[in-house]
Amino acid sequence: TTLQRAVGMQLWGSAGAAMAKTTILGFGSLLSEQSSRLTFPDLENFRLVRVPNYRRLMQHPASIFFQRGIADPQKKNWCSLSAEPCPGSSFVACAFEVAFEGEQRAAYELREEEFHVVSAPY
Repeated sequence: TTLQRAVGMQLWGSAGAAMAKTTILGFGSLLSEQSSRLTFPDLENFRLVRVPNYRRLMQHPASIFFQRGIADPQKKNWCSLSAEPCPGSSFVACAFEVAFEGEQRAAYELREEEFHVVSAPY
């Protein structure tokens, strides 16, 4: 099954459930702290981490790319980055903590509407 961003992938970080704040793992545009702050302006502790036993893939069309004019149908540029389990693989992601409620949660859900959110180790 493809992980489509997990809160954080955008995976929910495994430590996030026990804390007042949630850990988000970013592996696409959220790797940019500047981009992450567009959705989560009050994020804390932005850092790089490694996500074991997953791999990143460019494999599915993202409707938001068409809605926002990012996709280029002439060049067939419309794939979005996702991730899937892959034993023995790993990739670099970012991790940060947020108060995942209210407006920030709504902004994240809108940004990542087509993704399945999962919990993943890092």
